[in-house]
Amino acid sequence: MARRAEYRPGLSRAAQMLSLAAERLRLHGNETMSAADLRSEVERTGGCRPGSVLPSDFCYNRLNRDPNSGRHCLFEWLGKGLYRYLGPGCPYTGSVYWRPGRRGTETIVGEWREGVRTLTHDPREGAGED
Repeated sequence: MARRAEYRPGLSRAAQMLSLAAERLRLHGNETMSAADLRSEVERTGGCRPGSVLPSDFCYNRLNRDPNSGRHCLFEWLGKGLYRYLGPGCPYTGSVYWRPGRRGTETIVGEWREGVRTLTHDPREGAGED
């Protein structure tokens, strides 16, 4: 029996909307999902302004400029615009990546081990200087 999408206390409104959207997409057999599909599902529900919710801000293995990036992790980033929904509180293990700007070099800035994230440094500090 398919699990029903539900409210998840402790998540931001944007994380709530993305989590529900991902669960609805998964109910239709989608193990991996595109950023476009996630945004469309969020916008379809009317919960957020179009384009205001970026799945990349909610990844275990990615850190973006947004100060809230990585605060409520839901996805594993698989590549440009492609995600796997893992859900909140996942015992994720893997590297955390940062790329300054669209043409910057991708670097590892930390790691997750069994659901605990450790950053070697926070690259967002001073990120607005380039």
